Amino acid sequence: MHYHPIIIFIVSLLITTANAFSQTQKDEYRTKVKDMFSHAYNAYLDHAYPYDELKPLTCKGQDTWGKFKLTLIDSLSTNMILGNYTEFHRVVNLILESVTTDIDVNVSIFETNIRVIGGLLSAHILQIRDPYANLTDNYPCAGPLLDLAREFANKLLPAFRTTTGMPYGTVNLKYGVNKNETPITCTACIGTLIVEFGTLTRLTGDPIYESTAMKALNALWKTRSEIGLVGNHIDVMTGKWTATDATIGAAVDSYYEYLAKGAILFQKPELMVQFKETVKVVNKHLRKDDWFTLSFMETGGKHKLYFQSLEAFWPGVLALTGSIDEAQRILLNYAQIIRHIGVMPEIYDYPNKKPLPGREGFPLRPEFVESLMYVYKATKDDTYLQIAAGIVDTINLMSKVPCGYSTVKNVITGQLDDRMESFFLAETVKYLYLIFDENNFIHNDGSEARIIDTDNGKCVVEAGGYIFNTEAHPIDPSMLYCCDKRKEKDLEMIDKFKSNINFLELLNIDESNVDSYLAGKEVVDEVKDTVPQQDEETANIDHKLLSEVIADIEENTTGSHLSLSPDEEKTFSIDGKKLNDLDEIKQIISHFTKHQSGSYAIDDAKKIILYLKDLRTKYGDISFSSIELQKSLIDEDIEHEVKKRTIDLIESIELVDDDKSWLLSQRVLTNAGSLNSVRFNNFTAQQAASALRPFYFEVHPDRFAKDPLVRQKNEKSLQIFNGYLNELYPVPKAQKPIEVNFSIRCKKTEKFINICVPLTGNDPRRIVRSALEKCELDTKKVPEPIENKSKVEHYETPSSASYSKREAEARWRSLHEQFYSKKKKKPIPNELLNALSKNHDFIREKMRNYEEMKENFKDEIAHLQRVVGLVDVRWTSRWEHSYLKRCLLTVSLMYKDAEPEVKTKIMYALHGYILNFGRGSHVCCNGNIQFGADDVPKNWLQVCLEATTRRNEINILHDLKSKVKSLLGNEFNLILDENDCILRTVTEYKTIYLRLKRRNKEEINKLRSLLKGSIIEVTSTNDELSLDKNGRIFIPCNVEYSALIQFLEANVEISKHLTKNLISKICEAESLQKTCVIILQLKDLSWDDTILIEDLRKCLTRLENATPEIKDLIKGMHVKISNNPNIYVMNDGKLVIPVDWI
Repeated sequence: MHYHPIIIFIVSLLITTANAFSQTQKDEYRTKVKDMFSHAYNAYLDHAYPYDELKPLTCKGQDTWGKFKLTLIDSLSTNMILGNYTEFHRVVNLILESVTTDIDVNVSIFETNIRVIGGLLSAHILQIRDPYANLTDNYPCAGPLLDLAREFANKLLPAFRTTTGMPYGTVNLKYGVNKNETPITCTACIGTLIVEFGTLTRLTGDPIYESTAMKALNALWKTRSEIGLVGNHIDVMTGKWTATDATIGAAVDSYYEYLAKGAILFQKPELMVQFKETVKVVNKHLRKDDWFTLSFMETGGKHKLYFQSLEAFWPGVLALTGSIDEAQRILLNYAQIIRHIGVMPEIYDYPNKKPLPGREGFPLRPEFVESLMYVYKATKDDTYLQIAAGIVDTINLMSKVPCGYSTVKNVITGQLDDRMESFFLAETVKYLYLIFDENNFIHNDGSEARIIDTDNGKCVVEAGGYIFNTEAHPIDPSMLYCCDKRKEKDLEMIDKFKSNINFLELLNIDESNVDSYLAGKEVVDEVKDTVPQQDEETANIDHKLLSEVIADIEENTTGSHLSLSPDEEKTFSIDGKKLNDLDEIKQIISHFTKHQSGSYAIDDAKKIILYLKDLRTKYGDISFSSIELQKSLIDEDIEHEVKKRTIDLIESIELVDDDKSWLLSQRVLTNAGSLNSVRFNNFTAQQAASALRPFYFEVHPDRFAKDPLVRQKNEKSLQIFNGYLNELYPVPKAQKPIEVNFSIRCKKTEKFINICVPLTGNDPRRIVRSALEKCELDTKKVPEPIENKSKVEHYETPSSASYSKREAEARWRSLHEQFYSKKKKKPIPNELLNALSKNHDFIREKMRNYEEMKENFKDEIAHLQRVVGLVDVRWTSRWEHSYLKRCLLTVSLMYKDAEPEVKTKIMYALHGYILNFGRGSHVCCNGNIQFGADDVPKNWLQVCLEATTRRNEINILHDLKSKVKSLLGNEFNLILDENDCILRTVTEYKTIYLRLKRRNKEEINKLRSLLKGSIIEVTSTNDELSLDKNGRIFIPCNVEYSALIQFLEANVEISKHLTKNLISKICEAESLQKTCVIILQLKDLSWDDTILIEDLRKCLTRLENATPEIKDLIKGMHVKISNNPNIYVMNDGKLVIPVDWI
């Protein structure tokens, strides 16, 4: 069954659930995700194997990326994570028997690397958990899956034979690079290799793979623009950029991801430095609020304000690298799209809040749920569980088909596409499952591990810290270290100093466990970190000299015995100054031993440590902050290179936050000059936004997802707050003073407290400082407000004691009315008479043309009735006649030119039904067909081809309607617009039914009592709770329960009163119509449904008593009474008159 993606409101329901997400709910959704995998995976096996991918609508298979049985390989790690051990074992053997690299096929370097090589490497690593596996003697450093991954990598290596070392985008597995192959390659294709190629090197011992990937990465890094941005496509032979759009989205995304993951997985601090630099550049040039734009790489100028669904990976990488608050802000911002549409369209035009035309698809991408997993893992905030649960329900409702899960071609219409990409099983399902399965082995925090024997000796493996490649295939870092020859050198180094308990304590290794640790006999709880590893170029560091430096410092301490207390916290029996000293040194040494890669010489390390000691002596017992330390490093006359490296070191271990790092960089740039004198000469919009980030985080509506009233209040207040600030840039505008109220959570009591932020004046400094102070946040980034020197003399602000708020508002209203009274056009006496006099002939001509048009169309309509069996053709009369004729001719040609099989389906779709021309193409709720007059024939044809399937849903709609009525008591009238889209209507009814079904019995009974005797119509998500003049209550399908109750309590009696008088009003209106038509000799008289009967009565009475001139001119016309204040003529010659005509 296919459902429209506006099931987003299921997500909204979940987000606003008052209770915390229980363990029962986690278990329920974990089971749902597992069922989702089983349904899709079994459908692939049954209908698509051995092809690469499944076509779920036609239940067929297709090869896409190279005839590798791709979905099978891509699903291996998911099978293991879901606990499908038997299937994992079966598929491993099947792949080893049937997959070969010796085939004549062109493959993508990028896709083959992340899906095939990544999938095989991950499966090789996870084989240790396969209870049926027959592992090789030297596992994990050898094995058949590893060999197959290596074969694929060898087939890709010819693509790297370029002048720059950056690879071609495509290679033939049998013949290598085609001589006509384009040298243009995407950025991500070049930068998304280090995880897989580096893993191959660490497991096999062959350096060619890691060095090849690093050469490509380094070449790419050197091509950055002067401001630090990269484009999205480059010529790998010349190193020149051919596409200069900078983005974190398509064609670039995973390059940034692999900088961070490569740094973590292989302990390469140079990659982390590149990533941190990238984050700064991205925030400076691509970021707009919490969105990211497309910008020019050379200038940073923003030119496309679009959100790409691929960008949703970014919060996950930020969370992985420790920027948790930043990740939450961005992720909650992206969640707006989920609330608005239901899923992530490929491209979202966020200024206009709609998908970009032509890019409305949702191919079941994983990036958003990937970030959800990382952020939830870091915060354990149930909000993210609620969002994830909503996504599971949404995918099941809109994308599930009998043969798997289908790509959504258009998130607005719910139209499906016949494809299920392998990443749905490899990534989307896996991340969703891991969100709800908190005890999965992937989440191991290091408290569990196992010992295995290899040719390199005993190894600690499965100790947690898994790193996912960009296709969500997990890599175990401990296995890579296990096969690394440098492990022996590291163990020799530790053994050399194991008698020095103080040095071991600095490494977080307890002396009592050193021997067992080195022997690999057990995993010791007291070991906080894994054994540090180093690159080959720094493996020969003079550790003796380093230990001498440490010993020299410790000689000055008294009672420097280090031990572990029962609660495992370190206790030192030394004075406070020495304790601080050792603490500082411990952080530095820990960084060196864990992150060193040769960029810091041991002499520099010695200088830094001794310098820190001198600083501590200078400051005595006072514990100064890291920012003070950085200031001192700037001011002190020490070697520039040491100074620079020390600053980099302190920043890299994150002793300071982004703000302080920025301050430091400013001091460096100004050569330690007076920063305060230049810091706030101008307070730009960017500075205001940056300063307000903590405030936005405190009041963000999504932080109060469990309390819908608070969320709604904060959302509205935030719109007012931002609107006021926006008017202050680039040139401040005078605005009406106002106060906005927010709810925030008290940090001490965890209860809600209300704050009031005054918005007055045109100095943004005052407003920003006030907002931060109200939330008790730091205001150091915001300068003191500058008094407004341009105030008008003798003017008192509304905040002045002598000028009350009420007086200010009264004065504002007075000026407002004066301004608009001057602009308002004075009414012309007898305007109707003037309009009739001027347009009389024109109206008559329009009427004649319309009648002629109907006569001319009889032939076309009769032809369609005869050929395809249409009952009738109807259209909206406001459209141009020539356009309608063109539509009818197009339908005839569509049928005439179709293939015989398609022609039959068109006839089945139209035979015995009415064809409407309206807005949008769809099958109606009564089975009729509607073609969009502004639509293309291709979409008309698609509607005809899907008509049989859609009409099958009419029974589902009636069943849902019955369920809604039964749930709410059957004592009200539920209205259904028969011409609405069946797909959208089914979704709306499904949504409201699921939302209401979740309410308890008491809540349902309350709804029943309120709705008794009412007339109800379920509307779309874009509508609001409302009541029309006839008493009909319009309820959006995504309505909040509390809002619905509040609305009904206030309006249900009014509704019933209006409904009670409805029949008499209809009779009165019909009587008035007949009388007026007879008196004025009109051809026809109609009116808008929204006009009240009282207003209609007055209008028609005035028409009946109009002057003889008006009666003479209006005779024989089609007249419509409207709420529109203008008099105009419709295309069919109908005269539209305002209800309050003059």
